[in-house]
Amino acid sequence: MPRGGPCLRVYVSPWDRHEPSYGDSPRYNELFRAQLRELLTGYGEIAEVWFDGANGEGPNGKRQVYDWPSYYRVVREHQPGAVIFGMAPDVRWVGTESGYGGKPSGAWCHSRCARGPPPVPVRLTRWTTRSCQAT
Repeated sequence: MPRGGPCLRVYVSPWDRHEPSYGDSPRYNELFRAQLRELLTGYGEIAEVWFDGANGEGPNGKRQVYDWPSYYRVVREHQPGAVIFGMAPDVRWVGTESGYGGKPSGAWCHSRCARGPPPVPVRLTRWTTRSCQAT
């Protein structure tokens, strides 16, 4: 990353209600990974990949199950220096649409962060920062 220079950050939402394969989870996840590969290899160095976790039904009425760990692997493969936002290994959402986060302003992360929150707290291994959108 150039010091003091502009950094490209991308906001990516896997929720594509207009894609016919949305809701056919294995098929759609492969399509989304292909889109990620194109995005991550066609625009130079990317500093951050911000995943929106919105999820709803597709045009076929089925709910999509996102394969977050596979999405994170694609980012690490093609942009190893990029920070990943979401229920991700690097930065997580503060948890409010208002942008207000309570104290402390980070969270302990466990070895399963990349797969989402565990059903019960497990051994916490590292501290992650929180992020929010504020306009």
